[in-house]
Amino acid sequence: MKNAPVISSYELALACVDFLWKQDAALRSLGLERLSIKAGQVTVAMTVLPAMVNGLGITHGGAIFAFADSAFSLACNTLVSSRSSSSIGRMTASDFRWTFNRHLLREAHCADVTLTR
Repeated sequence: MKNAPVISSYELALACVDFLWKQDAALRSLGLERLSIKAGQVTVAMTVLPAMVNGLGITHGGAIFAFADSAFSLACNTLVSSRSSSSIGRMTASDFRWTFNRHLLREAHCADVTLTR
């Protein structure tokens, strides 16, 4: 393929994130903001919405987990061409060390640290 267009790793990462953003209604429903996109890394922000607050007045753990899982998904899938397939998480754990207050903006930075499967 002599005339194949050359695409930078940044352009590929951005295209992968754009594709997932359009296809994933759950991700879009969180109201995330993209702060930084690189091959294998993303930083996103989420503002805690009223629907994400539990009966105790703090952010529901499911919303926090969905936030982290969405950032993880975006980071892992920015390298899709080097893997020739999409990536999903098989196992995860959460450690809630602090609570999120209502209307607070939080950032999540995720990086794919290994390409092994």
